[in-house]
Amino acid sequence: MFSQFDILLSQDSTKSSIIMGVDKIINTHHFFLRANTKWENENHKLTLFQDYSGDAIEAAGVSFADENNFNLNYNYKLFAGLDLAVMQNYYYSSNTKTLGNSELSDINGLIGTKYNFSDLNNIEFLFGLSKYKQINIDSKGSKYILNYNIEDIELEGYSFKSNLKSGYLSLDDNRKIIDLNLNSRLNKFFENADFFDMGFIYNRHSLDILNNFIDLNQQAIERRIENHYIFDFSGSYSMLDWLSGALKFNYDNSNIARSYRKSIQNNISSMIRRNQSQTTINTDIDFNANLGFTSQRLSIGIRNWNEEYTFEKTNNELSDEQLSIIRKEGTIGNNQQSALRLFYKSNYKISDSDTLGISYLKSITRYDTPSEDNNSDNDESANFIGLYYHHSLNSRLSARINLDIFNSHKVYLKSQRSAENKWWYIYRLSQQIFYKSDNISFSPSFEVLANYTVFDYENKSVNIKSYSYRTLSWRDSIDINIYKSISTYFQLNTRYSENSVLYWKDFSEKPQTSKSELFLKNLYVYSHKSSRIGLGYRIYRMTSKPIAKSGLPPELKSDNLIFGPEFSLNLNFFDRSFVNLSGWYEFRYNNNLKQNSVVNVFLQTAIYF
Repeated sequence: MFSQFDILLSQDSTKSSIIMGVDKIINTHHFFLRANTKWENENHKLTLFQDYSGDAIEAAGVSFADENNFNLNYNYKLFAGLDLAVMQNYYYSSNTKTLGNSELSDINGLIGTKYNFSDLNNIEFLFGLSKYKQINIDSKGSKYILNYNIEDIELEGYSFKSNLKSGYLSLDDNRKIIDLNLNSRLNKFFENADFFDMGFIYNRHSLDILNNFIDLNQQAIERRIENHYIFDFSGSYSMLDWLSGALKFNYDNSNIARSYRKSIQNNISSMIRRNQSQTTINTDIDFNANLGFTSQRLSIGIRNWNEEYTFEKTNNELSDEQLSIIRKEGTIGNNQQSALRLFYKSNYKISDSDTLGISYLKSITRYDTPSEDNNSDNDESANFIGLYYHHSLNSRLSARINLDIFNSHKVYLKSQRSAENKWWYIYRLSQQIFYKSDNISFSPSFEVLANYTVFDYENKSVNIKSYSYRTLSWRDSIDINIYKSISTYFQLNTRYSENSVLYWKDFSEKPQTSKSELFLKNLYVYSHKSSRIGLGYRIYRMTSKPIAKSGLPPELKSDNLIFGPEFSLNLNFFDRSFVNLSGWYEFRYNNNLKQNSVVNVFLQTAIYF
């Protein structure tokens, strides 16, 4: 789930800003603070960055998760092109929800030089001291950083940029943390909207981790080395005025090796090296045709995925028999996946007010494992057909109807799991109406959904039951301008659903349970210039119960009612700074008995300067 804070961060990253807030939903609290301050003149440049995020959950006590990152950069111009550079970093994280001690902190101060070849191209070298804390052990060491940036080099229409960021931290006990990040990109755009774009990313991360074996009352140092390669390419080409093609290719490979520097007696984990390799290759080919009255798209996608685990012994005290057991258990997750996808979409402009469209998707996915003890090998075939018709009565009123049909068949290739072979059938019919005038707008939507899960061997075992799930739903939102700066907003969602045991061969059912849901929200809003204040209410009710013919006890009935007032305040100031405060107070009832009352609050503040 994304908080509203995630949206705020993308608004403007080029200006100095302070963004902070608090979210509370039932028993979960989220806190955040991000500050980004910039100041510079002819000889000085100062940048401050602060990012804090924290969560607290009230459940059988309070658990916390905190993460804070502070960064200070200062540059002083010594002479043309050469700057004195100072950097101060502080990182802290802690999570009481995890087992053991997850506290980690790193504080360091560095000084060095930065040489600017131009406004966009520079090289920077810094060195200094660092204090690193992990599992309550403080370590001191030296740190070095080398950064090199090449931004937007233009040559005959080609644009190239690249940056290299590297860091080296040496700690007590000869522990090291090494980071290397290389990111390069080359692209060109042509006059007829054709283009090509390609990039390469390489990340190497080496980390010596302190592990505390409590039963042995001693520390162990585990080295984790990751090499990550990413290459991507995309481009388009216009073959004719009405026909174009596009190609996308992505290669992603990650290799992680983990081993202990020193073996620990009677601890097998410290006597082996674990290697994990993951490779993904995606290729997509598109053809697009636009003939005015119709547009056509054909897409072919191929995906390959490989995941492999290997184990080597690092201590001769580990016997070949023990290593064989570890390999057998550890490599059970090795797998290969491949998928082929064919997608076709067509739109027809029947008249100025009528449009007809059709979509078709066919995919085949295979999942294979080399281990004889892994019974997850399976093939899956899926088909989707979508039809829609859109009609505009006038510039204010239009309507759309959709029909979607989906089916999928999953087959396990080994007999141990063949009882799970099944079909999915989904049918959806929906209609939407769109109306918008100067004073009112609404968009009601009605939907009928039928979902069937059918097991291949339902007739051969009483323990295998197919089932169905059907819903009827209505959604609507209405905006009404009542008078000048006063408006009201309605949101209505209602849904009725049933679960049934399904006998697909006879296409008969035994209804089990039903569920009814209603959500209603109404706000009255007063607007003044760019600020708003809203007052209203919200109601949510969910009732579930056994259907009379199901044979289930009526005591399973549940009736939940939540209602209360709602408040919303949006204040906008100079230069897009704002304060948003919203929330609602819930009165909660279950089977007509009052349970508790809950406050939900969202507060966000952003100041740009």
